[in-house]
Amino acid sequence: MLQNERSSFVNFALKSCSMSKKGWILVGFFTVLVLIFYFALTRLIPGFDKKKVAPVSTVKAFFFTNQDGQQVTEKM
Repeated sequence: MLQNERSSFVNFALKSCSMSKKGWILVGFFTVLVLIFYFALTRLIPGFDKKKVAPVSTVKAFFFTNQDGQQVTEKM
């Protein structure tokens, strides 16, 4: 029974995901178009692919009182 369920699922997946040749050509065309666009941006705009903001790597001092009445800080 499990084998029958698997084969029916595979058949369903293949039938529902099948695309025409034109559909695959369009998917390929737009994928290449996006890649060319990104490549052009990295070449034409200096620093486009560089990070502009340094990551926040410090936690400022804080404390609050939890529901048990104990103070919680950044150091725990």
